[in-house]
Amino acid sequence: MHLTDKKIGFIGTGKMGESLIRGILGTHSDISIYASDVYEPSLKKLNSELGISVSTDNTHTIANSDIVVLAIKPQILKDILAQIKDTITADKLVISIAAGVPLAAIEDELNSGTRVIRVMPNIAATVAEAASAICTGT
Repeated sequence: MHLTDKKIGFIGTGKMGESLIRGILGTHSDISIYASDVYEPSLKKLNSELGISVSTDNTHTIANSDIVVLAIKPQILKDILAQIKDTITADKLVISIAAGVPLAAIEDELNSGTRVIRVMPNIAATVAEAASAICTGT
């Protein structure tokens, strides 16, 4: 599997979400990235500066993505997972960067068999210099 063959969707475009998007595009400009957020000014900025597809509809982002990155605050994660649960199909990979949320808690909210990875990146991801801890689910 080559990353350039995959479409990546970001749910959340706050500081870490934006940093990861910029870092990925800085090293792989040919990757298709989709992003959704409730904060439209952030989406408009990313669309105009990076040319990525944006939406306020999380399910639209997921439907157009092979890899779904949950770049959202831990306190809203459960609500977002309930909203997107039925859109996450078995062929998608879910990556969570929500701090302090165990993999099991994420897996419990999604359909059985959903592939989930927990990643702890840092802000250096913006310049593709981050060290990230990775943990796979069941």
